[in-house]
Amino acid sequence: MLNDQRPPPVTSAGRRCLFPADRQQPATPDDNLELAMEIERELLARKRNQWSFDFVNGTLVDEELSNSNWQWEIIVV
Repeated sequence: MLNDQRPPPVTSAGRRCLFPADRQQPATPDDNLELAMEIERELLARKRNQWSFDFVNGTLVDEELSNSNWQWEIIVV
């Protein structure tokens, strides 16, 4: 069934600092469920089955990282 290949639903989102010293720290939970749902819609729209994605709020990650030291990641709870 196609549903079996979907990633688990996104119920929260978090940010993690991209500096190497901070990468071991867990991402900070964020209560912005709307943003988490937007990320899930982006994933499903691109029919991604893997855990990572190349877009942050519709912007290429490389471009986003040139403007910021933060990126969103999915937290499955």
